[in-house]
Amino acid sequence: MGSDSGPTGSAGTSGSGTSAPTTGGTGTSSEGTTGTGTGTGTGTDTDTDTDTTGTPLGDVGSGATVVYVGKVTDVTDLSPTGLDLGKHGYYFPQFGQGSSKSKRKARDNMRFLKPTWQRDWEWKVFELCGGEFCNLFSPDAGVFDVLEGEEGIGVYSESGGGAWAAIQTAGGSGNSGSVVDEAAHDNSNNSVNHIRMNADVPAEFCMSILTDNTAGKHDISGGLAARIGWYGDVDLEAGTASVPDEDLVFNGVPDLYVFRYANMTEDDFIKIRLNGKGTDPGFGGLMFDPCE
Repeated sequence: MGSDSGPTGSAGTSGSGTSAPTTGGTGTSSEGTTGTGTGTGTGTDTDTDTDTTGTPLGDVGSGATVVYVGKVTDVTDLSPTGLDLGKHGYYFPQFGQGSSKSKRKARDNMRFLKPTWQRDWEWKVFELCGGEFCNLFSPDAGVFDVLEGEEGIGVYSESGGGAWAAIQTAGGSGNSGSVVDEAAHDNSNNSVNHIRMNADVPAEFCMSILTDNTAGKHDISGGLAARIGWYGDVDLEAGTASVPDEDLVFNGVPDLYVFRYANMTEDDFIKIRLNGKGTDPGFGGLMFDPCE
């Protein structure tokens, strides 16, 4: 269901700057557990959105677009005193854990604030909404949770405890975790299948993906792309913005990859494609903000 090698589009290359999307926004429905820890850092933002990929208005597609904005390097303070990210909402898996945990459900020990303009996130492996699949994460990994009667959990969450990067977020400070997709090991997989939009989705918003927080264990070394999907049209994968290979460099200090979405409409959805070159890739968080 998630595996795909479809159109990749092109994106900008690295540049320089000092900012990230940081202003305004609302969110609802916080849940998860808390943790402790600290994190500081600075980043370099690249704003080189030279190519926009999406779909034309008309019979095929919604007219929405997605573009890769750039990479913010070596940053751990995402809180209002730092980069101030997650104003619309955020998701941090296995957050604030003091010990290692593996192959847990993606919502376990999370910090989560859903943007008001997104539909409910559907956490079950196979979930139908109005007759259409709407599961949040890919089920392709085939990992099973014995405690849940061997219900498949597909993409799973993991914690490295204190061995992984500590970060500061709008939801608190603590050791970061990761969602992990074994089906994306040396393979391109739509690890995130559906983050669905409501009717009041803003005309433009930015999504930041946290990576390089797992001491090299789950680096997205083979490819990362943000995508657009929708129901009822002939090509579900026409909107794609890929990170250029030269930006897929990791040093064990957290980075952000920033994407700009525009003209999304009700029931359009975000997809995120991962590829791990010799790794089971994952990411440590998603943040949604107005674009600068």
